[in-house]
Amino acid sequence: MHQSFGATYGPLPLRFAVPLLLVGACVAAFVVYDMYRMAEAEPGETDAVTAAGNGSESGGVAPSARALGYLRGATYALGTLLVLALLTVGTVGIIAEIKGTWHWAIHLESTVSYLGVFVAGVLALLLPAATLLVIARRVVDE
Repeated sequence: MHQSFGATYGPLPLRFAVPLLLVGACVAAFVVYDMYRMAEAEPGETDAVTAAGNGSESGGVAPSARALGYLRGATYALGTLLVLALLTVGTVGIIAEIKGTWHWAIHLESTVSYLGVFVAGVLALLLPAATLLVIARRVVDE
């Protein structure tokens, strides 16, 4: 007999899912701020990161700077997934508030529960990646 995802794995209880979504919102805010800061950086600041190591490859980009670029891309991609998950919860929450029916309240509860599982997985990858990115920037800049 076929079982649904919820019957097999189960959603997170709301007492765990809601704080997890709040932590996810804080981490997403940090990643968005970091993206904005890098976009607004002076050209000399970003060139200093790529010039570290003095272009040991033929492309002129140091391996440490290339690794930092990949880490930055992975961190931003995970941050984007986190923001989209939080937007989904917010959208369903707004619809549930406007409709005001028990049917949409059930949708909101299940969305928060299942996206809590998703956000936990994304945070398990994003928190170490963001920490490594902050540390790597300090090391590469020096």
